[in-house]
Amino acid sequence: MSVLQCLTSCCSSDLSRRQWSPSRQEILCTLSMRPISARFYLMDGKYHTLSFTPNDTAGVLLSALRNKVGLQDSASGYSLYELGSVNNWERSLLSSERPVEVMARWEKQRATNAALQFKFVMKKHLFVDFDQNDPVEKELVYHQLLHQARNDRYG
Repeated sequence: MSVLQCLTSCCSSDLSRRQWSPSRQEILCTLSMRPISARFYLMDGKYHTLSFTPNDTAGVLLSALRNKVGLQDSASGYSLYELGSVNNWERSLLSSERPVEVMARWEKQRATNAALQFKFVMKKHLFVDFDQNDPVEKELVYHQLLHQARNDRYG
């Protein structure tokens, strides 16, 4: 990514003010003028690494992940989640939320408790309807439901 692309991205975006100071990874990536990368897990345990800028939102990354996995455009109801290791909690990211902010918060929380582990996961948020003829979506939903049944998480 060139300096011009970074400046254009920063100046042309209509983003709210940051809540957290940048993480160490974000600062290093900015200094070396390369995109940030993170792993985004699926419910079957596989993951895909996505590269993104600090201004990219969860909605943009969800769209990129859906394309990378091969999920059809007609598949709806998916969301990115942040999962934490303590008390097995999860939270759905808003589509306008910036993952770099989430990663910065994780870094601050790990500073006080090194045992904390976090990760991004793509899950089906709403089970309104899904295409059983789409093998990718069928497999994703299967693994999510299996995980929920094994961990006594329903709904």
